[in-house]
Amino acid sequence: MPTRHSLIVVALGAACALVASCGSVPSERPPLAIDRGAAPAEGTVDGPVAPPGLSSPENELAWSECAGEITAMHELPPIPPGVQLDCATLIVPVDHSGDLVEPIELGVARARLEGTPIDAEPVVLTTSTAQASSRALATMAVESSPLIASRPVVAVDRRGTGLSTPISCLSQGLIEEHIDLTRDAEDIADRTATVARISRESTLSCTDQLEPMETFFTVENAARDLELLRAEWGLDRLALIGSGDGATLALTYATLFPENVSRLVLDSPLAMPATPPPIPGSDNLAEAQQQSEGAEAALGAFAAHCTATNCALAPDPIAALQEMIADARAGRLGFVTPGTIISTAIGLLGDSNGTAEQRMDTLADALAQARNRQPAELLRLSLIQHSAASSDGQYIGQCSDTLARATAADVQERAEQWRIDHPIVGDQLLLRTLLCTSWPTIELVPTDLEAPLPTMLLEGTRDPRAGAGTIRELRGRLLANGSTVSSVTWQGTGHGAVLSSACAAEQVAFFVTDGQASPATTCPR
Repeated sequence: MPTRHSLIVVALGAACALVASCGSVPSERPPLAIDRGAAPAEGTVDGPVAPPGLSSPENELAWSECAGEITAMHELPPIPPGVQLDCATLIVPVDHSGDLVEPIELGVARARLEGTPIDAEPVVLTTSTAQASSRALATMAVESSPLIASRPVVAVDRRGTGLSTPISCLSQGLIEEHIDLTRDAEDIADRTATVARISRESTLSCTDQLEPMETFFTVENAARDLELLRAEWGLDRLALIGSGDGATLALTYATLFPENVSRLVLDSPLAMPATPPPIPGSDNLAEAQQQSEGAEAALGAFAAHCTATNCALAPDPIAALQEMIADARAGRLGFVTPGTIISTAIGLLGDSNGTAEQRMDTLADALAQARNRQPAELLRLSLIQHSAASSDGQYIGQCSDTLARATAADVQERAEQWRIDHPIVGDQLLLRTLLCTSWPTIELVPTDLEAPLPTMLLEGTRDPRAGAGTIRELRGRLLANGSTVSSVTWQGTGHGAVLSSACAAEQVAFFVTDGQASPATTCPR
């Protein structure tokens, strides 16, 4: 029987990358008010503590130009003239306790513009398992991000992702099942059983290949890897940006090494768990609930754009999308399943590659072709988005970072209500919570910051991957420990404000430079 992959190869000779464009941003910083957090305790010096200074590396990594390698790996547009993208390798122990001495390579990428100050201190970017950090950096570089214009941005790929030592443990068949989830089963018990079986087979395949290293791909190990980078550089402190579940990684690093952080930027963090410990993204039902809300909002923005441009799904794109999902569930769209449609839509709308309008147009065209029984483009995009957000290494990292995991009974109990509350994406995102059911449960570091840190929180209102709401809770916790907390709300469509919004990136640039920014800035784009 032919596979999705073989169909695409036959139907398409080559893949086309999205074309990105640059936007203008204000050239002057607006007047800003600062939220200083809790008042100083009795006996302390009045007023806020000055933010720690920034520092430059005493020892450089062995950088070499790599723009072509990164863009080819991730099917991204070419890096424009005037942008320098370099790569290096950092060797870390797979086990920081020393019990297992096997080394592992981490990919590190650095972006600068022609006008980036030569002596500017670097800022470290991690997107953890949301996408390869080097990929995220390349999409920012294509747009000549104001953050990169202000200083070098260094992205560290998490273990098994991007430029780091690759992991390839899932067969092509399992990869396609991760995208599709279920094809023919209608009964919720049968569907949960199918996804649970995919989880068991995926876990067995990956743990067999990785043994005895399968438990060393956690967020704690990733944080300790960042500490080795700081030590290798000879820096006193890191200015650290975590986007998506990279925010959890940044929080974990700041919890383990608070004295080694000069700036902490938490962008689009995943949902807080329903029960302790308070680690963003560690409860996959809470994460799926918040993601569903964000995805429905993003699809609403897609429908408005589609209607305004008279796309092929007009005049009612949402009705057309729901009809396609029903047809796919009934097997009337060939290789296209509801999982294909939803995962591709969420992937494209949440991607940082290209503008939101370009990605919406790409999605509308692919869906219209699939509705007309020409599914090759949608299937191709589904594989690209899966590779960007859910590669084998990312799957292992995501499961390793999940403590509270849904059971088949949890999913069956909630299925009907989720279809009502989240009519387009709820069914699929609820089922996806079962993909990590069989992965070994690994203890995580509770992200309880004790030392006050200069912190900026960012969140999007139409984020199809993380949703919104987490920064409210994080802000309260950070203010309680005396941190200076700033916040940015991005009103665009996508995942990762600092990655996708020039306005948000500029606010982050200001904050990294002086440790201060507005506590309530709104970025319309």
